[in-house]
Parts: sequence; C-alpha cells; structure tokens
Amino acid sequence: PMITHNGSWAGYTSFTVYFPKQHGAVVMLSNAGINADAAGIAVSNVFFAKDLAPEIPSATVAARATGVSVPNALLDEYAATYRLGPGWYVRIRRDGSALRVRATQEDEFPMTARSQQEFWVDAYGASVTFQRDSAKRISSIRYRGRNAPRMDDASERPLRIAEYAGDYESSELSVTYTVAVRDTALVMRQFRRGTARLIHAFGDEFTSTMGAAIAFERDASGRVTGFTANAGDRNRNVKFIRRP
Repeated sequence: PMITHNGSWAGYTSFTVYFPKQHGAVVMLSNAGINADAAGIAVSNVFFAKDLAPEIPSATVAARATGVSVPNALLDEYAATYRLGPGWYVRIRRDGSALRVRATQEDEFPMTARSQQEFWVDAYGASVTFQRDSAKRISSIRYRGRNAPRMDDASERPLRIAEYAGDYESSELSVTYTVAVRDTALVMRQFRRGTARLIHAFGDEFTSTMGAAIAFERDASGRVTGFTANAGDRNRNVKFIRRP
C-alpha cells in the first residue's frame, strides 16, 4: 500500500507518496510547472519497483521473462489510446509481433505478454490488462487498480490550435486566463502566474507546464466555449467560460 498527498499554490506544486511497509517516501517539489503527481509516481516506480510490482506466481515467472505468443490480429485489437485521467493518456501500438506503450509526456516502452490479455511493462513495474465489454470489444485497460476507457481515435479532429485562442474567465476563482498562439505553440497566460505552454494530450485535452490538465469544451456547432481545469485532488473541475 501507499499513501499520497499533493498540493499547489501560486505556481508551486508538491506531491508526496509514502510506503509504510518500506518506511520510505518520495517527495516532489516543483516551481517549474511540471506535473508533480506524475513525476512522483515515475520516481517511485524507479526506487520502489520491486515493492510496487505484484507478486508473480513462480509458474508465470518464465512467461514474464520470455513473453507469451499473442496473434497479431489480437495485438491490433489492443492498439489504441486509453484515458487514465485528466490530460493523462496512454497510446499503445503494435510493433511487429509486440506492443509498445507511451504515456502523455513520457518515453515509449515495450510491453511483454504474460497471457493473451495481460502485458507487463518493466518501466512501470506493473501490468496492463485489456478488458472487453458485453459485445466482446476491447473497451478499457486495467492499470494499478484503475480502469482506463478506450478512446475513439478515428473521431479525433485535426488539431487547429487557433480555435482555442481567447480569454477565459472563472466566476468561482474571479480570475481570467488568456490562451494564445505563440509561434507554433499554444500558451496560457495570467498576470500573476505567468505563461505556461499547453501540450496536446488527446482530442480537446491538453496538459499545462503549470501542472494542470485543461479540457476545452465546445457547443453543438463545434465552437470552443470554455474549458475545465484539473490540478490534483484539491483543484478539480474548475470551470472557465470563454468571453465573447
């Protein structure tokens, strides 16, 4: 088991993950706009990999080392994008007779088949299990106790960053952010917090170098009308409306 806590204030973010059994912890402190939560988990995966990995029955140890043969047609079914959380996606693709996975703003890593449904990722110290719905279609993956739904890659519209440019106001926070195009990148500005770059995650979702996940919203005509910001457990689903 592990215990986590995060926080943020005025451009600073923090994340702590504590492992009671191991009497160890990882603490991330940032003023550079990185996602402290994701960075903390990534560092934990390095220092506590053996402790985070579930126990593997001896009968499957060899399967983990050498892999299980999975038909290419089945691998093609698994290849897709899955949503782990706000601004946090994993893209899985087939590479020959194997799968590879890349999470938002992370490197790509190989996946080793343990069975026809379960794949081990050494870099994560955890496995990914593919799940089907009642119609027998791949609908989600199971990762660290979290169900991540499959996204419809075919429905993702071409990215036109100029569509998002504008001023967005939160009545809850009494604050306004300006989203603008700078060179070929999308940035978000606020006079107290400075300027952050928005990095495309999937669809209308972006991650921010301030540490927040930004999900833009559209009306029935497709016009961008606002966004929802998520920045850890303390700042969730904060609504911003686009000014006319």
